[in-house]
Amino acid sequence: MTKIDFLYDVDEFHNGIHLIFKNFYKNQKTQIFSDSNEKNLSEKIWSMDSYFIPNLINPISHDASKSVLESVALSNDFNSSFDELLINASSLECPYFSRFVNLIEIVTMNEKVKVGARLRLQNYRDSGYEIDFIDYKELAN
Repeated sequence: MTKIDFLYDVDEFHNGIHLIFKNFYKNQKTQIFSDSNEKNLSEKIWSMDSYFIPNLINPISHDASKSVLESVALSNDFNSSFDELLINASSLECPYFSRFVNLIEIVTMNEKVKVGARLRLQNYRDSGYEIDFIDYKELAN
């Protein structure tokens, strides 16, 4: 069963992504699910100074034996080469989240994102998933 964490009180999605990789999940085949402009999010992630997170946008195919430099994909379509960690940087539920070993939901202070997160949280609980909560402000200090 997928392990689910909620990282809450995040100011911006890319800051949450940065903190996730810095503190928890390194070297995992990771997909970032987003309902915003993937190119814009990708550029923000590439340009982080303190922790480098190279990524691909909507890869068609991927050789799983490739280096860590190609282990993060931004896409809304499932790609079995990126199936260890799903980061939801969206106000929507990812329809294929259960195919991943780990799921982290990023919850920003934006009301639209919070409303969606509350609905997803209830859906996960109703489906029997255990949820862990991570306070972004505590982790960032």
